Amino acid sequence: MSEKEKKYLLDILMAIEEIERFFGGTYNFNDFKSNMMLKSAVERQLITVGEAMNRLLAINANISITSARNAV
Repeated sequence: MSEKEKKYLLDILMAIEEIERFFGGTYNFNDFKSNMMLKSAVERQLITVGEAMNRLLAINANISITSARNAV
């Protein structure tokens, strides 16, 4: 695996961990839905995941990540 591939995977991991921190261990859709700041923060991290996944797939279209295209 190339260094670029590792970097994009790390970007994805960090974005997911950031989303988990936003929720503080409590995953409540109603809280998410009613909190514009939380929604914006999560959406920004999901954009990061999509961009990193897209770049990763551009380098290695055969990477074994379930539903990779759906994430983009």
